[in-house]
Amino acid sequence: MSLPFASVLLVDKELRYRAAVGAAITFYGFDPPAMIGRLVSDTLRPDTFAFVGAALHKALGGESFTEVREIGFLHATFEMTYGPAVEDGEI
Repeated sequence: MSLPFASVLLVDKELRYRAAVGAAITFYGFDPPAMIGRLVSDTLRPDTFAFVGAALHKALGGESFTEVREIGFLHATFEMTYGPAVEDGEI
């Protein structure tokens, strides 16, 4: 199975990007290396960050879940899966 527009973003507890890979990121005009260390809120519109930020906090609390969202200004529907990354037993 091929997922040509799949992307993976890893953020820390301060909601700063720690990793960014995937075709969707560059397709929508983001530069993955330039995202590292930046706040998620600095790269998203406020209306988009409102639901993404809430979902990230939920994932950082230990929940895993999937949301399907239509993002009108991008003219696209996204399936976004959130979950905590665990290393040495810590999120």
